[in-house]
Amino acid sequence: MATFSWTSLNDGDVIAFDPLVDVFHFDDAAISAADIVFDSPDGTTSDFSFGGKTVTLIVSPFQLVGSTAAGGTPLAAVSRRCVRMSR
Repeated sequence: MATFSWTSLNDGDVIAFDPLVDVFHFDDAAISAADIVFDSPDGTTSDFSFGGKTVTLIVSPFQLVGSTAAGGTPLAAVSRRCVRMSR
């Protein structure tokens, strides 16, 4: 199990991600779910962008879970447990 925190990642990082055990955590209270840009150009990866930084998870977006941002704002509505945001 690994926890990947947004503030510890660099622009362009590509992460092999297992949604059954790994956590991708937006740990900056200044980030609102509405400000995050999500893309899955090929259906096998999940790209998250904010503030000039893009991080790619090697996992289908259909394997990601419905998650919330700081304050309970919905981030995504997909399937397991992997993206969470907190203050």
